[in-house]
Amino acid sequence: MANESLVEKVYKKVKQEIKDGTITAKDCIVENDICKRFDVSKATAGGVLHRLTQEGLMKSYPRKGYMLNVYSEEDFTKIQNLRFAIETLVVHKLVNEVDSGKIRKAFHNLNQMDNIAFHNNMAKLLEDSFVEETLDNLLTKASNTFDHIDFEDGEDKVINERHQNLIDAIIEGDEAKAMDALRNDLRLNNLTSPEGIFGQWEMRKSFNTNTLKEISYISDPQVSSDEKYAALVVYRANPEDGTFSSHIEVIDLRSGKIDKVLDTGNCKAPKFCDSGLTLSFLSDVTGEFQIYTMDQKGATNKVTSLRHGIKSYQGNKDCSFFVYEASLWEEEITQGITFTEMSPAEKSAWKLEQEWAPKEITRIDYKRDEWKGVTDGSITCIGTINEDGEQVLLTKDIPFTLPVLSPDGSRIACYGQPHTGAKYSKKELFVMKTDKSERICLTDKLSLAGDVPVCFTEDGESIVFPAYYMDKEGGMILYLYMVRADGSEEAVCLFDPEAVEVSSGVYAMPVMRTQYGKEKSYFSIAGDQVYFLCAWQGVERLYKIALKEKSVPKLILEGDFSIHEFCSPTKKSILLTRSDYYNLRELYLYHTKNKRFVKIMEHNGWLREYNLGRVKTMDVRSKDGKTVIHGAVCKPVNFEKGRKYPAVLYIHGGPTVSYTNDFWHEAHVLANAGYVVVYCDPRGSFGYGLKFSNSGDSWGMQAYDDLMEFLDQAVALGFIDEKRIGLTGGSYGGYMTSKIITMTDRFAAAAGQRIFVNKATSYGTGDMGFYSASQDWNTVSIRKALVERARTSIIKDVDNIKTPTLILHGYKDYRCSFEQGEQLFVAIKQRCKEVPVKLVMYPNENHEITRAGALHFQQSHLQEIIDWFDIYLKGADNE
Repeated sequence: MANESLVEKVYKKVKQEIKDGTITAKDCIVENDICKRFDVSKATAGGVLHRLTQEGLMKSYPRKGYMLNVYSEEDFTKIQNLRFAIETLVVHKLVNEVDSGKIRKAFHNLNQMDNIAFHNNMAKLLEDSFVEETLDNLLTKASNTFDHIDFEDGEDKVINERHQNLIDAIIEGDEAKAMDALRNDLRLNNLTSPEGIFGQWEMRKSFNTNTLKEISYISDPQVSSDEKYAALVVYRANPEDGTFSSHIEVIDLRSGKIDKVLDTGNCKAPKFCDSGLTLSFLSDVTGEFQIYTMDQKGATNKVTSLRHGIKSYQGNKDCSFFVYEASLWEEEITQGITFTEMSPAEKSAWKLEQEWAPKEITRIDYKRDEWKGVTDGSITCIGTINEDGEQVLLTKDIPFTLPVLSPDGSRIACYGQPHTGAKYSKKELFVMKTDKSERICLTDKLSLAGDVPVCFTEDGESIVFPAYYMDKEGGMILYLYMVRADGSEEAVCLFDPEAVEVSSGVYAMPVMRTQYGKEKSYFSIAGDQVYFLCAWQGVERLYKIALKEKSVPKLILEGDFSIHEFCSPTKKSILLTRSDYYNLRELYLYHTKNKRFVKIMEHNGWLREYNLGRVKTMDVRSKDGKTVIHGAVCKPVNFEKGRKYPAVLYIHGGPTVSYTNDFWHEAHVLANAGYVVVYCDPRGSFGYGLKFSNSGDSWGMQAYDDLMEFLDQAVALGFIDEKRIGLTGGSYGGYMTSKIITMTDRFAAAAGQRIFVNKATSYGTGDMGFYSASQDWNTVSIRKALVERARTSIIKDVDNIKTPTLILHGYKDYRCSFEQGEQLFVAIKQRCKEVPVKLVMYPNENHEITRAGALHFQQSHLQEIIDWFDIYLKGADNE
């Protein structure tokens, strides 16, 4: 090979500086610069600059010098299309012609490769200089455009993950998957931040309230014992009537393709039996949810015919025996019609009778938000059915929920409510034998969560369950406890409350994520370990802890995403669902050996066509200097440096919940409407340890100070117009929204969702008002108690409100009763006559309106907020 000329050598060095960003789009280069830096003549420098200009990498400006050629949107799109055409050939040859060992060796240090080096290395493996040189020039041209973009922290992790997915698919020899990974890489890595370098690259669509009808909500992943199949529930909205339908997809994990779809009626709660592809599930095809089984050939069999259907269930290993939870009525049990389904006509007549029948109320816990009103007189019972169809009702005296079978099928563990009075809703852990010979209450001193099924250990001798640990200072955290199934010993906590490594216990209740309804279980047992999810510092991660007292959890899986649900780890993998700021929840398989993710299915790929706001996480020192407040700022789409935008401070509910790295449709809808969205976890939130979760901080001034300090730091970023900031939040967030506008007129508008403003009138109303009765009434009179509740309520300060206020409330919300919204509306209307105020009531909606409400009401709810802020933050026409 002939020796390189001096021009060639200097040309390569200058080109490398363009690639690595040493030379930027702002630099103007003249011949003398090249001469001094590389000690060459003007002729050589001129030759280098001339060649770079010929290749389109630089542009000559007479009497000024040379600058990088930053391409137009149209040119940039052409470059990317050419790249894809060439790299498609590269990927095809790598999959079919290059040894996988050679590929592994070339990318063993992938984490240290920048984008250009990664793509160049793929081309080098073909040992084709023409392909390599052509691709290198295209990459360098593209870099002239995107290298000067201000990418956010963590961008490299996202790019690296896409590169890893591409290499994994190539090594696996899956050309189709590799092509999808390449397409994904060229579309999202460095080509654009999620809102696009050019804002509207490829004419991206606006993500607005109408887009919600496109979302597929996936949940409840299950894996077969042979690890060959997965099952998944998919919910979709019905735009015609606002309801949601569900079906089950059975997926062949070897091919990544759907093997079967169960969509006769609404189908949910899939569970694999040990016998291959045999599956049990719930379907309402006959009107109520009943248990069905499906064999390996796809034939289905109806197992139960409960009069009012099944609420939850579990089967044994071969699906020959089931335990279930069902709502029943005393008179129906007496009449012996419990196990007989109603005909459509009978059901219609029964519903009409229930609607108009008087309700006898004899217990203090007579309302539930889930019921959207008062008790209907039913009781949740536990029953069993065997393969011969023999059914046994095990309970009917007190409510029992979420039954679980022991491994040998001889015992059932579940939650029961044995208490009366103010403690009626307090759940305890029970175990009973399936032959009805024994029933034991295993707890009495703990505060059980009671929201997910418990787990038997694999030997069936012990039961693991979640309960709240509370310290003397008011901190609260969710831990896992274990108790002997025979009741011979008291329950022990698996966590060591004194260990720093305990982090935030179990789950930490992530909120403000796009989902339908509630999550399934957040822990499971495999061998001598309990695997569980925990949101910590804004990310939901997977941990494990040993089945012994006072252990320390070990982090198993984390990343730039949040895990939503998972299956117990198998020998080879973990099936899970996950999402992040820019991707809706999808199904993944995590290979434990090589520590790599594979996306099994894509249900929301359409999202790539839409504009999304760019999210920047922040950690802000609290005003008193005692802690750090974690949160995020979502920029508006088409964000431009130098401009200032209206903003919205969004406060979460709870308060014992946490924001996480998740796709949150409300933030992206607001970002598409032109708003910066600011949100954080003030003190009192879960996810930052026991001390941080102190409930006194939530209702005192600490949370207020945390929110204001975080907002101040967001404003300091320079792109928020401080005179155009709105305020919103639901439940506890609605409480804080109402509280804040009585304390400051800093906000130009407020939108209170599911608000709570008067503790005095909440006594005896809703499904939480009765908790006041837990006080020792021997030491305080009802008069003094109510006066104190009124004295510390927000409503007393309503005269201070100067902020235009929107109030959004479901009429059948019994967590924060509708009367709370009414009071604030009437008070502002009467007392603050110059302040604009509006109340929007949603009929038949409860506290879950934004998560499980009718689609049209979810859309209306969010659009009302945007319209209100458009008027008072943007000055839009009130019409």
